[in-house]
Amino acid sequence: MLYVRSLLLVAWLTLIMSLFWDPYSAGLTGPVKETSPFSVAHHAVIVQGVELRVEPYALGTRVFWTIVIPIMPLFLIVFGYEAWRRVCPLS
Repeated sequence: MLYVRSLLLVAWLTLIMSLFWDPYSAGLTGPVKETSPFSVAHHAVIVQGVELRVEPYALGTRVFWTIVIPIMPLFLIVFGYEAWRRVCPLS
C-alpha cells in the first residue's frame, strides 16, 4: 500500500507542478505536430471579424479538469469509500 500511496503522491505532485509550469506539452499542441492527437488546426479562426492566431497551449489544466476531477466520483462508485479512505487519508 505504501508503493501505491507513493506513486499517487508523485503523480499528484507532477500534475500540480504541471499546472504552474509545463514546457513539454505545449509542443504536442503546436500546429507543426500533425501526428499528435492534440495538435491545433492550421486554419485561423475568425471571431467578431478578428483573425485569432493558432497558439500551442499546455495540457496540464485540461488533463486536470477534464480527466482527473471527473474520475474521482467514478473511483468512489467503483471501489467504494473505504478504498478512497485508504488511498487518501485526508478525506
